[in-house]
Amino acid sequence: MNRGDLNTLNEAKNIALTGPPGSGKSAVGRLLAETLGREFADMDELLKQRFGCSIGDYFAAEGEASFRRAEALLCAELGAKQGLVIATGGGVLQNAQNKEHLQRNGILVNLRASLSTLEARLKASEARPLLEGDLTFRLSALIKERQATYDAVEIQVDTDEQSLSDVVRRIAEFVVQEEGQDKQ
Repeated sequence: MNRGDLNTLNEAKNIALTGPPGSGKSAVGRLLAETLGREFADMDELLKQRFGCSIGDYFAAEGEASFRRAEALLCAELGAKQGLVIATGGGVLQNAQNKEHLQRNGILVNLRASLSTLEARLKASEARPLLEGDLTFRLSALIKERQATYDAVEIQVDTDEQSLSDVVRRIAEFVVQEEGQDKQ
């Protein structure tokens, strides 16, 4: 991909990254935004700022239903903007309306990784309310519950044994192809 291709992306649709916890949405999103000269929006970070506490603390105090409502409002807000790279929460697309909001001005990209890779990455990260307890069991159950949603995303990018820069390059290539098809 040449620099001209990247420049055309700067005025393009949002790029919303989805995938299971630990797939690399935040890390990939930050580098992708930097590479494309776009604003980066990490939904989990934005929600923590709005809540004034961690997502785990919010879950404990307000419950998952309240969290999902706040997440849906943020999807609508971000979906109305343009030129963003968005790292979604792992369960965002379970709500069909969230998917519609993100696709309104955006392209969805699902990041994939093996269970062993996800586990290794998650062991080094902060606590996640839906993964408390036996990580392997909870993560396997969560992925099984969400797999059809992840599989329904047209652009799939594997992050196993890939450097961040390689994943970013692959996403940029897919997005250039997608936008080329939109112009035809």
